[in-house]
Amino acid sequence: MPSQLLRLPEDLQRLIFEIAARADTPTARHLVLVASHVRKWIDPILYSCVIVRTQADAALLLSTLPSKLTPSATHLYPQIKPTALALGASLTLTQSKALLSLLSAHLSDLAVWGGPGRNPTIFLPFVKSTTATAGNGSGAGLRRLALRSQHPCELNFPPSLLSGLTHLMILDGPYTWFQMREASRRHTLAKSQSNASSHKPLPASTSTSTPSTLSPPSPPHSNSNSSTHQRLGLPSDDPPDPTPTPTLFTSLTHFAVCTQNWGSTHALLRRAVAPHLTHFVVVLSVSPSRSHPSSSHSHATIAQRIEELGDRRVVLVEHEMSVESWREGVGGGEGGLWARAERLVRDGYFAEGGLGGEVRRWPAE
Repeated sequence: MPSQLLRLPEDLQRLIFEIAARADTPTARHLVLVASHVRKWIDPILYSCVIVRTQADAALLLSTLPSKLTPSATHLYPQIKPTALALGASLTLTQSKALLSLLSAHLSDLAVWGGPGRNPTIFLPFVKSTTATAGNGSGAGLRRLALRSQHPCELNFPPSLLSGLTHLMILDGPYTWFQMREASRRHTLAKSQSNASSHKPLPASTSTSTPSTLSPPSPPHSNSNSSTHQRLGLPSDDPPDPTPTPTLFTSLTHFAVCTQNWGSTHALLRRAVAPHLTHFVVVLSVSPSRSHPSSSHSHATIAQRIEELGDRRVVLVEHEMSVESWREGVGGGEGGLWARAERLVRDGYFAEGGLGGEVRRWPAE
């Protein structure tokens, strides 16, 4: 069949080969062997979403791909610009840094699976595609990030990366997140000061500091000096800004978190730290091969808590925490977590039915 296709006009050939390559990755791998000019059309499709699961995969990619990205090879591979990348849990730090250096300039989607004993955010400073670089021909910057942390860790995002994210998924854990705690604390402090000044104006000679009872206890890290706060993208403690701008989360519209951590992150909802948040997804992990006896109980318990919270942006979704599931949602794919959550919220549901429980819907307004 390919030999017959090669007799067609070139523009028609390209259309047919590209449609076939986008429909099925294994087919695309075979099509690059048909002819050199077909390879030029298919390679950009193959490399648009790169998934590196093992150290062997990383070693092979690092040994072959650089030759396709050199200036002398642009006439052969003019459009190899990966926009989605997933790094598996077994990759070494050296391999991950090299891959990000090579492939992250045009990324819009990134998934980092941190293995046991590894914090997934340690890789993020090596991402080239951020809002700070978006004006340098690298696209709009990284917009969708998925992290899977399998051990207790303190998450730390580069401010230029975090401030540009529209979709953030954090799975497993447990973890702590100083940047969110501090942003939430500052918002509470500013709101308390604003309320105090509007309802009880104080004389100029009176201190306007907020009583400690109006502010939640400061975390151990909150006594860090101003240089630490600047590194984390936070304003200095001296003096507190009465109307801080939530720059770290100002672009965030979609946030997903696993069930064990959602209670510590729903400050994104109630404290307006993320002013444009429209979807808060609580992820109940499921396995396609087996259902856990506790799944139904967990589903019902969490669904009840969401109903009590009463915020229609919050939705419970059952999701397989795998790279394959992440890939379904790359670029807003219909089978991905974000698209499913959007449909549920749009149609008035707050819990998805599945292996663990029944579908739940908000009462009519």
